Amino acid sequence: MRTGVNIRKRKDGRYEARYPKGRDAAGKLLYGYCYGHSFEEAREKRDRIMAQRPRELSLIHISEPTRPY
Repeated sequence: MRTGVNIRKRKDGRYEARYPKGRDAAGKLLYGYCYGHSFEEAREKRDRIMAQRPRELSLIHISEPTRPY
């Protein structure tokens, strides 16, 4: 299993940060993306999103319908 920061520099000069968004019906991990003009900006955006989302999100399957409350 790979580990790391999941931030890369794109050809257009921006930085792209990936974060786990959930899983599909087959259990495959789905990623969300954040962009920034610097490594630090992309990391801060990713960290802000990761802090706002619930911890249990990784167990949710994206293709499952949600129940109305």
